[in-house]
Amino acid sequence: MNKIFILLGTNLGDRLQQLSLAKQSLEQQIGMIMQESSIYETAAWELKINLHSLIRSS
Repeated sequence: MNKIFILLGTNLGDRLQQLSLAKQSLEQQIGMIMQESSIYETAAWELKINLHSLIRSS
């Protein structure tokens, strides 16, 4: 079995719902998620414009 590591992040709309939908899509297209991290809220990375803070999960 191969392992992959994916970092997800969103700053649009209902951010928790966006992460949930992304994980559901990954499971449908790639396979079961075996392990995931906690969700963290951080400032946007490497962007010169002011955006809403991001929530991230990996």
